[in-house]
Amino acid sequence: MSRNRSTARKPGSAPSESQSSSTPASKEVPDRTVLFGNHPVVTRGFQFPTSPLVRAFDIMTRTIASGAPSCAFVAFPRFGKTWAIAYSRERLREVFPSLPIVCFHAHHEIRPNQSRFFADLLHQSGYTVGQPSTRTDMRERLVRAWWVLTQSHDSKTLVLIGDEMQCLSSNEYSWLIDLSNDLHALDVRVVSILFGQPELVSLRTVLRETHRGDILGRFMSRVFAFEGISSASELRQVMSCYDDQVQGEYPQNSGWCFTQFFLPKAYAQGWRLASDAGLCWEQFKTFAHTRLNAPVAPKLTLGMEWVAGAMQYALTYYGDLDRPGFCLSQEQWKVAIESTGFPDSLGLTYHPDWSAQL
Repeated sequence: MSRNRSTARKPGSAPSESQSSSTPASKEVPDRTVLFGNHPVVTRGFQFPTSPLVRAFDIMTRTIASGAPSCAFVAFPRFGKTWAIAYSRERLREVFPSLPIVCFHAHHEIRPNQSRFFADLLHQSGYTVGQPSTRTDMRERLVRAWWVLTQSHDSKTLVLIGDEMQCLSSNEYSWLIDLSNDLHALDVRVVSILFGQPELVSLRTVLRETHRGDILGRFMSRVFAFEGISSASELRQVMSCYDDQVQGEYPQNSGWCFTQFFLPKAYAQGWRLASDAGLCWEQFKTFAHTRLNAPVAPKLTLGMEWVAGAMQYALTYYGDLDRPGFCLSQEQWKVAIESTGFPDSLGLTYHPDWSAQL
């Protein structure tokens, strides 16, 4: 079904009162008008176990279990690195409950300073930095803090999860090696899980050309593409989570899934967001094909930010069209995808064949 966009509700606005009157037989109706603004679809406050996340998490667990020093993942912006880190941190705590985990968000510095670098690591580890001190003192404080952290967990391993790691210079990676060596002397092994943008691959090439095998061996011997959703079936798996009353439930203990919250009448009549996975995927593919002016359709992988953005638009903007027999048209999915900025990113910040360089 297609309908003039001017009659639909703008993203971020609450459902109309007429929508709030639909009642599932077995559950009390949530006050949707009040809850709308805090809904996870609106705030992006949810994590689904997507295929890319599961693949990356499997690599992480095998890296930790095998004793390897590191693994690294590379992705373009909006591919969900932040989602992956949050998901992995929580899941790693379930799989390895005694394993201390430290998260670090790297920053680009024109003139890296060793004392400032260690102070930043200490601060992001949750410790008070206090007054500035010499680089040796700051390094010793960080070593001591991480050693105490492992002792409190009765562990001989510490996991460092780093984001935006393409920002670090060879000097800063050398300082991380020094830190790891100091901890190794105290019988603590540091496993590094790195996330970065494609510039991390360029840095890896520079390190190879400058014979920095110490950094490559410690941090970048195993680099993987964090590619995103790569097929219509994977997209359907994600969209099915919106339809699922366990994976995508809001409010808590309501029994209401995400799709049902925004489109209760359509949901009650059997419509599911996942039923549109093929149509949505084809629209993403069409944008990639036409915007890149490719002779053949390129390989496509979708960042979770684009997927979540398209789902958010579809559910919130077209919610006022809710009725029995509801469906979304090709044109409506096209508009939803355009709203995410995906078409504008093609060839600028993202190219579907980027992972071939790894």
